[in-house]
Amino acid sequence: YQAIQLIPENNFLIMASDGLWFNVPSTEAIDIINSMRKGKQTSLRDKSLPTGSKPDFLIKSPECDDSFACALRELGTLSLSRECNDNIAILI
Repeated sequence: YQAIQLIPENNFLIMASDGLWFNVPSTEAIDIINSMRKGKQTSLRDKSLPTGSKPDFLIKSPECDDSFACALRELGTLSLSRECNDNIAILI
């Protein structure tokens, strides 16, 4: 592990379990978060998981109104769509 000093130019910090990192490269996670923060929200919910395999929380969730909450959901969905076989924990 490496210690990194946070500076004011850091917009966010991602802490996540290997359930995310084994399936989503850090650069892709950063791009998704930045896209959500800029209002360019594109939902993966309807296209990333095969029909009938969507977990209930993805089907029943209302559209989110917070960019970080949307990014959390999208990152988790993306990892699931890439056949994640591990738990997924994400903090932004």
